[in-house]
Amino acid sequence: MTLPIYLSDPSGAGMRSESTHDFITKNMHDTVSNAIHAAGFTTAKHAAPDMADRPASMEGYGGLVLFGGFDIDSSFYKSGYSRRVSRSDAYELDLIFAALKAGLPIFGICRGMQLINVAFGGTLHSDIGHLTNVKHNNFGAGAYEHQAVAHAVEVAGSSVLKDGIHTVASSHHQAVHMLGAGLVVTAWGTEDGIVEMIEAPQLNVIGTQWHPESAHVQQDDTLTPILADFLGKARDYDSTRAVEGLPAHLSAESLRGRFPVKSSVQESGSYRYAPRYLPMWQDDLDDIPGVSRVKRDTWYLDEDDPELIDIAQAELDDDWKAYEDDEFERELAMQRIRDSWV
Repeated sequence: MTLPIYLSDPSGAGMRSESTHDFITKNMHDTVSNAIHAAGFTTAKHAAPDMADRPASMEGYGGLVLFGGFDIDSSFYKSGYSRRVSRSDAYELDLIFAALKAGLPIFGICRGMQLINVAFGGTLHSDIGHLTNVKHNNFGAGAYEHQAVAHAVEVAGSSVLKDGIHTVASSHHQAVHMLGAGLVVTAWGTEDGIVEMIEAPQLNVIGTQWHPESAHVQQDDTLTPILADFLGKARDYDSTRAVEGLPAHLSAESLRGRFPVKSSVQESGSYRYAPRYLPMWQDDLDDIPGVSRVKRDTWYLDEDDPELIDIAQAELDDDWKAYEDDEFERELAMQRIRDSWV
């Protein structure tokens, strides 16, 4: 008897509009669940926000699929300012660790792949706008069904896909920066080198930055071979097998504790102020593509208190200097990574 496959939705109905939720369910999530059912397995789909108050457990499941969704809280993969600590992020990270410790197969899509990289100790680019001219999303298109685009990726050395060029459905603005220990890059953007697939074959882990499940986008079929491999591992699951090569961090709490994190809202006496405003998808100070993309003049201050204004301005100036000093080193590091892929 096969165990059900755990399908994790990071948003659920409560964090999307009804029309978007219905569209994603019908044209994306159901693509995965229907294929799994056709292979003789059952599924159990859970919304992470509804599960976050419970211990993350994979007991009674045969594998884990992580769907795409919103950005991961940056405090899990870098130091700096954090606007929120998402319980859904922590829950899904702990699901990954639970599946890894049990030796269960894991398949992460888009955000799911990024979570895998973070779980293995890797980091993310907060926004890839300054790294590439390739269109990886169409977020300004309005209705969700128009927000994905198709572009080419090159696959090489994958355990599940044939080497070569594949056309895939893309809908993201963040990406893998530093690769997590134990992971390998097996696909990247043909024009910009953005990481598009990562694997840990010895741990039965695979993640795609693209959305192979998007039935509404014309793309090559990469979902069938990925799920065939994933479900094959689920069928062959041996609970007595010793699991080796696990990540150094095996809980979301310890993972988040790697970096110093400051709140984006600070207190001084009876005043509270935010020294900067960033768009929701850029909730930290790294990878900021330029002044035009960030409102730098939005202050929540008592204008009659010049001391507070001076503190905030000095902090902002320091942040900009740190960003400018790091930019060249970041680009060198990114180029070294890209050179190692080809």
